[in-house]
Amino acid sequence: MLSYVALFLVGYSIATIVWYLNHRFIFHGRLGKLPVLKKFTRLHTLHHQNPYNHRRSKFIFIPWWGHVLLFIVSLPLLFASPVCWLGALAFTGVYRWRHYRFHEADASSKHHIHHAVHHLIESNANFSGVHPIVDRLFGTDYPRVHPTVIGHKQ
Repeated sequence: MLSYVALFLVGYSIATIVWYLNHRFIFHGRLGKLPVLKKFTRLHTLHHQNPYNHRRSKFIFIPWWGHVLLFIVSLPLLFASPVCWLGALAFTGVYRWRHYRFHEADASSKHHIHHAVHHLIESNANFSGVHPIVDRLFGTDYPRVHPTVIGHKQ
């Protein structure tokens, strides 16, 4: 049983790191300029242009074709370890839920502030999206800011 929990956590961690690397080096980096990746980068740019306005809901979710691509890319992990793959799948669920909450409802948590800094103050920091510890690990954590600096009341 413990090995299943460990595999699940490994899968979750792999997905967390892969998301961070994708966000940093594709959505905000040179790799996003490659022709095959431009469409993804363009959607992310639209998300950044509309983070908290009335158009934000159009650019929060991954389109259907993105889910198909994610599934195809994750197939090797599924075949290597279904439990590990479930951990990665769990990360995508946690990410989607928390990311939606950050943009639509929950403006009070420290994690929201971490994400809002990425959108409103410094887009070349805080790439992890929902797990600030990853930015601390990779040295891309923006220094703490007071919530009022990004327009939030305490």
